[in-house]
Amino acid sequence: MPIIEQDNWRVSFERSASSGIRLRECDYMGVRVLHAAAVPFVHVQYQGGDIGPFTDELRSSSDDFEIRQIMFGFDICARYDLYGPDYQYDHIWRFHDDGQFGSAIIIYGPGEEILGRHTYYIPFRFDIDISGASGDSIQTRRPTGEWVDIEQESVSRPLVPWAADYDWRVIDKSTEKSARLRARTGDNAQVWTLRYNELESWSSWGGALRSPPGTPGSVPEIYQTGQSVQNTDLVIWYIAEISSVDRVTVCGPWFALDGYPTPPPRREDPKHPDHPHPHDPDHPDEPDHPHPDDPKHPEPKLHPDEPVHPEPKLHPDEPVHPEPKLHPDEPVHPEPKLHPDDQTPLTKLSMEYLGRKVEIEPMVMPGEGKAGEHGHMAGNEPLMYVVRVDGKEILAHPMGGGGFHTHELPFVRFKSVQALAETYVNYLEYGIYHGRKEKPE
Repeated sequence: MPIIEQDNWRVSFERSASSGIRLRECDYMGVRVLHAAAVPFVHVQYQGGDIGPFTDELRSSSDDFEIRQIMFGFDICARYDLYGPDYQYDHIWRFHDDGQFGSAIIIYGPGEEILGRHTYYIPFRFDIDISGASGDSIQTRRPTGEWVDIEQESVSRPLVPWAADYDWRVIDKSTEKSARLRARTGDNAQVWTLRYNELESWSSWGGALRSPPGTPGSVPEIYQTGQSVQNTDLVIWYIAEISSVDRVTVCGPWFALDGYPTPPPRREDPKHPDHPHPHDPDHPDEPDHPHPDDPKHPEPKLHPDEPVHPEPKLHPDEPVHPEPKLHPDEPVHPEPKLHPDDQTPLTKLSMEYLGRKVEIEPMVMPGEGKAGEHGHMAGNEPLMYVVRVDGKEILAHPMGGGGFHTHELPFVRFKSVQALAETYVNYLEYGIYHGRKEKPE
């Protein structure tokens, strides 16, 4: 079982036969955070009922995975491509040195049709152990900001679906350690809080039913029995419901830790060139280290009536497609500039780009607050910006090493807010990030 020890984390993980990269025990600053976490499968529902539904197992044509060094942290990345390019998913487990962590699935599609008439239901399961095997409680945030207990097993949705707010937290009330949870905007997310039991745990290994996750007759609803979710062993199911209208999309939850030991100061070089090798030398590729009270789970079976996409085969005479060439007279979209010298605006900026109305507005000016949950270092500039394009809003966050990023356009660091706004307009207009791949080399 591979183990990564860096950026104040100790993360153990494994590859399941049907549910991809699964996390096992994860500690931050030497203190337990997770017992296990997984994305068991992807359920795809088509309109009209003539196709599917399908459950896509998260399987790969190879056992490869990637440990990728990022700003103040690392990613564990895998590609699930066994069913071919029409049913491909990328999976990222991300960890930052300040205690933030999360998971994301990138949906490439297009699946069985290209008119946006199907929906992806993606369950993320987290067996959180803030206090150990028991003693955790779930709370939700009221509009006024205070936290209140959720007494029984239940499902809830974000308070404001388009806001990047932390609406839930799992807390050990005896120590005040907690993990706050927020939904990604656009996920149409459900958050189910259940008390752990072995039957519920079975589904985390890929067990599926014919109904979409989060609906009656499917996981995790079939395990809800009205038990208390205070001072017990909790499991969080995060269900993302993603329309295929936007073609390539990203979904997944995000966590931030509070009350854990204070991490050491960061190094001055944000790129961390001297990271240790990601594999623990005391745990080379050797047999798994089982959890002492974690029974061996058998690989579950799919519902007997549920079709699974066959593994496609090439026709023996079918040529391999060469890299396509652009027509010599075909224009390539240049990367225009919204602002001639790319200076970060300190006041509201409005303009038009590609026929769309663009507004860039600082949210927090110097001296008005401190860096938010992301821990970005903004220097003497505003700490956050709202970028509005024809009424759609995204948040631009400054990064400690310079530049900006937004959760709506992952994997890209932008040198200015204007460059981020241009790319977002290009994405809305053409479905591309200035010609870059969704996942950079």
